[in-house]
Formats: sequence, C-alpha cells, structure tokens
Amino acid sequence: TIASAAVSSESLESLLETAADEAVHALEASSVSISQCEADTRVLRVIVNAGMLADWEERRPASEIYRLEENSAARGQILEGRTHQARLDDSSIAEPDRQLLERVGKACFAAVPIMIGGAPWGELLATRAPGAPPFRDRELRLLQTIAAQVAAAAARMRVFSQMAELAFRDPLTSVGNRRAFDERIELGDVRIDLMPQA
Repeated sequence: TIASAAVSSESLESLLETAADEAVHALEASSVSISQCEADTRVLRVIVNAGMLADWEERRPASEIYRLEENSAARGQILEGRTHQARLDDSSIAEPDRQLLERVGKACFAAVPIMIGGAPWGELLATRAPGAPPFRDRELRLLQTIAAQVAAAAARMRVFSQMAELAFRDPLTSVGNRRAFDERIELGDVRIDLMPQA
C-alpha cells in the first residue's frame, strides 16, 4: 500500500499519512508519528500522527516539535541512522524518553531514522500502550522497511520538485522562463492587456 501511495500521491503529506496509517496496522502499534528534521538536525517537526493519539495531539500538527539537543542520545542515533527504543519499565530510561512516553500516555516506543543519501531526513516513531508488549526484532525490521519506503518516496518527490524548478525557472536569474509563462497562460493565471494604458 505504501509503495502504491509513493507512486500515486500528489503530495508528501498525503504519502506520509498513508505510511503512518499502514504502519499502525502492520505493527499493531498504538500510534505512529512521522517527523522531519530541521536543517541543523536539532529539531524534529512532526508532520503526521496516526492511531490512538493523546488529547493534545493532532493528525497534522501545525507546531509539534521535539528539540533533539535536549536528548543527545536520540540525536546521536538519528545522525548515525540507528534505531532507538525506550520503555517506561526500564530503570535506565533516559529522562527525555520517559517524559515523552508519559506525555503521550504510552508504555514504549521504537524510533527509526529516515535517511536519504546517508543523511538524516526525519524519524518514524511507533508507540504501544500500557499492557502491550515492547516491539520485537521482526517488528523493528518492518519499521525500518517502512522508513526506507518513506525515504525513497521523499527523495523521489525532492527530485521531481527540482526537475520542475529547472524546467520552469532560469537557473541564473531564478525568474520564470518561457515554459512557465506558457503554462500560466494555459491555466488562465496571466492576463495580457494588448491595449496600452493612456
């Protein structure tokens, strides 16, 4: 389903919604969130939440962010492309991980980096409610596979966006070229007044 959505989705957001919904079902997770790294990889911005959400969580949040500098272990794992897990019943849980789980009302999470070209693009985070078992190795591999599909689709959409930019803008001036002008005329976005103004 995610592979099909990667081909047919018109926007990255709709693809990520499909991926998050499918991941909830495939992993029997309570919730799944997909976040994108800010340019300096110090902040994760949540793009979509799916599943059983806390009262304050939104499907497509406008401003749900997590500061990675407050959790150096999680930031290091994202930068290195490693999976990160936490459980509330683990006495060695990092304080930021404990706070996250308590805030969303869940017992455990597994977070997998989304990598494009060896660089961190974002994170896929799955949670389970109290009483549910922690994620097993097989489920972590499935989560990694979903993250790889998201990465491939995001990279593809980035290339298409760059190609469209090259096709419609002059690379030196960044001004729309003749192709952009013709397309806007076809769409009716440009009005040409052939009569000079007095």
